[in-house]
Amino acid sequence: GIGSVELTAHAVQQYVSRFDRKPEKAWRELSRIGGDAQPAVRAHRSALSDIKHRRQARYAMDAKRNVMLVIAEPDRPGCPPRLVTVVRPDANVRLVPMPP
Repeated sequence: GIGSVELTAHAVQQYVSRFDRKPEKAWRELSRIGGDAQPAVRAHRSALSDIKHRRQARYAMDAKRNVMLVIAEPDRPGCPPRLVTVVRPDANVRLVPMPP
């Protein structure tokens, strides 16, 4: 799983609209997806995109459900990372192999 993160309202809204889910079930479903997701990377990422967003994100993917989570690092020390959006993974996303 992805560990403890703050689930933002924006992430819930994006999940509901992009995956045609019911709003009243979205939080619970995202919690379940977060527990099943594995670390992922985006190959061929544009340096301009990193500059535009100022802060690198980390990614996690639930391949079974075809969902990618975008997690922003905390703004302040002591705060948890934030799940900021939810998207369908594109062809450039790769799961990070887990050590045995």
